[in-house]
Amino acid sequence: MITLIAWIGVLIVSFYILARVCDDYFVVSLELISERFKLSQDMTGATLMAIGSSAPELFVSLIALIKPGDHVSIGLGTIIGSAIFNILVIVGVTATVKKAIVPWQPIVRDLLFYSISIFLLMHFFSTGYITWSEAAIFVSTYCLYVFAVFFWRRLFPYTDQVETAKEYEEDVIEKFPKVNEILENALTTCFPDRERYFSTFGMSVLIIGILCWI
Repeated sequence: MITLIAWIGVLIVSFYILARVCDDYFVVSLELISERFKLSQDMTGATLMAIGSSAPELFVSLIALIKPGDHVSIGLGTIIGSAIFNILVIVGVTATVKKAIVPWQPIVRDLLFYSISIFLLMHFFSTGYITWSEAAIFVSTYCLYVFAVFFWRRLFPYTDQVETAKEYEEDVIEKFPKVNEILENALTTCFPDRERYFSTFGMSVLIIGILCWI
């Protein structure tokens, strides 16, 4: 019972650290990189945001493959299950929280490449294993997707939705100043100056991966 309570406490702290890393460092570094290289929201989401948000799945899959025992199905289940969760649950929940107008052009683009990805996954997994050439096709398809994101706006012009909204946040852990001070000092020690956005981005992805392992 004590062990269970301890793990629940660790889980809560991990969630809080993950939220702080994403909010104070990961998203900030994304914004700075986007401004520095004049990246569109689509390109930022398809590359940098995708890398950061997919870090947990990547680390879990690698750990499942490296760890002794038959854990391959766990890694595969994490990837597919996460994709289904992202589409159904995250989109559904965010739609109920905040109303947003999404242009049809990027939706068509993403659905097209998602359908291609599902087809490739079904076709290659029909043999029960993935070869090096098939893995290269997967990676090449993603590169093609990034290429399409870059040129899609020129073929089908649309504008990003820009909103300015006042956010109200209540940080629960602020009620525990000692705990908050310890975590704040730890994060400040781990991360470089936020203006060093590439280092901050890399450290954010690393910590996200470590937290998913915990």
